[in-house]
Amino acid sequence: MGHSPTTIPPITSIERRFNMAIYKVSKTTAACCQLDTAIKLLLTSEDDVSVCVLIHSAWSILKDLHRHKNSKSSRDWVVECFPDDKPKDTWKVLDSNWNFFKHANTEHNEVLDFDAGYLEYALMFALNDFGLLSAKSTSMEVYQLWFIAKYQEYFTEENSRELLENANNLFPDLPSKPANQQRNMGLLKLNEEVTQSLPARSR
Repeated sequence: MGHSPTTIPPITSIERRFNMAIYKVSKTTAACCQLDTAIKLLLTSEDDVSVCVLIHSAWSILKDLHRHKNSKSSRDWVVECFPDDKPKDTWKVLDSNWNFFKHANTEHNEVLDFDAGYLEYALMFALNDFGLLSAKSTSMEVYQLWFIAKYQEYFTEENSRELLENANNLFPDLPSKPANQQRNMGLLKLNEEVTQSLPARSR
């Protein structure tokens, strides 16, 4: 028999109804979780929409944390790459995909021509900002070396030599590989390094 409605008081407070699994999460931890998940999804090439939302959400958190600390982040120097545009206009373009994916209050039938090619760069910028605030996760360190190995033409300065050597040792001849193989190499190394970083009892 079911319970009589009169024997169980109705729960009218949403906080009391959904507080059974509460645990504390800081802003930095939230950004870390989103970036770690974005890395794995990007390397599996499974879900570019979710990768976009996760990157930009974490990036936005990190921007606010840096602003609170009065410290510079990629959000400051990226706009310097586009001197002909106002910073507001630059970020309107860079955030346009994210805004499309999180709002539907206007233009309800609009369809986005989504170019996901920039996501690898956006993720690298967000990871840079995270590293200025907190210790990077194993996933972040692997992705950054993967990115450096893939786009090594951006890391030709003398102070990048050791970093580039480490990247090439981890991902030899990465630029010569097809795009899907590049990501597969990144995913394999990611899983390997993450597994090794776990306590023995958790493996």
